[in-house]
Amino acid sequence: MKEITITLTRYKEPNWLLFQTLSSLAQQKNIRATVLMLDQQDDKETKEYCAQLTTTYISFVRKKIEAV
Repeated sequence: MKEITITLTRYKEPNWLLFQTLSSLAQQKNIRATVLMLDQQDDKETKEYCAQLTTTYISFVRKKIEAV
């Protein structure tokens, strides 16, 4: 099984768009993946959503980063 890392950065995109993207990634098959979500917004809803999507095969890791 392939192992990959996918990195996303969010600046001001709305939650609905980010959640749609993360949900699509969660549906991938036949891979082991780490989705690294670098978020420039401090949003509890996004943190919880990433935790809900994590499975044995796909891990969603959200990190808050400073906007530059």
